[in-house]
Amino acid sequence: MSLIELANISKSYKSGTSKVEALKEVSFTVDRGEMLAIVGPSGSGKTTLVNIIAGFLTPDSGKVYLKDVDISTYSDGQRAKLRSDFWGYIAQDYLLIPSDTAYQNIEIPLQYTDKVKRSDRKKKVYEVAKKLGIEALLYKKISSLSGGEKQRVAIARAIVNDQEVILADEPTGALDIENRDHVVEALRELQSVHDKTVILITHDLEVAYNCDRIIRLHGGYLVEDRVLNSGDKEDDYDLAVAEDAYRDS
Repeated sequence: MSLIELANISKSYKSGTSKVEALKEVSFTVDRGEMLAIVGPSGSGKTTLVNIIAGFLTPDSGKVYLKDVDISTYSDGQRAKLRSDFWGYIAQDYLLIPSDTAYQNIEIPLQYTDKVKRSDRKKKVYEVAKKLGIEALLYKKISSLSGGEKQRVAIARAIVNDQEVILADEPTGALDIENRDHVVEALRELQSVHDKTVILITHDLEVAYNCDRIIRLHGGYLVEDRVLNSGDKEDDYDLAVAEDAYRDS
């Protein structure tokens, strides 16, 4: 049984008098414990896709299944609870509160769940901070932190509820190479050591090719779904061939 299944997902938007089709009958599954990269040019539908998985958006058509349960018709309240208990979300611009401390930001998901007792919150925050090596940052305000430090705080917030799936929207986009590699290593450790499933959007193909599998979108279509092997690189991919294969399928 797949952990997540997307079945014929389509989503469109209005832009003035025009209709923009962000996703066109996209289907794939995600197994428990995978680290999956979603790539594609700007406007290909990547963020829309992850926002549908997370429940921030609902598809125009198609179904989203979580452990064989259709969650695409969940109410706003049901989707919010899923985001608190099941999905750990890392946004591209962190979505941290600058005037609060790292501790306060990491603690936020614990305030909206019954999974962790109030008396255990501090322990949970410290556990996850230690895991990511940011104990010394806990009582510093977000506004005083570097980009790499903010990103690790965002990751800590995404896993403090022991969420099963980490959804990351360009988690390394604003980082230098050294901090990018630290974040990739942290996500890999979440997957390999802590049994998390990781789904990330990235424009950085070096990040993508560190994953187990790559999903590529182009013009709203899924044009590549490939398990990666050691030594695979971007040169192995031909967009024109992939598009032809999709349209002939």
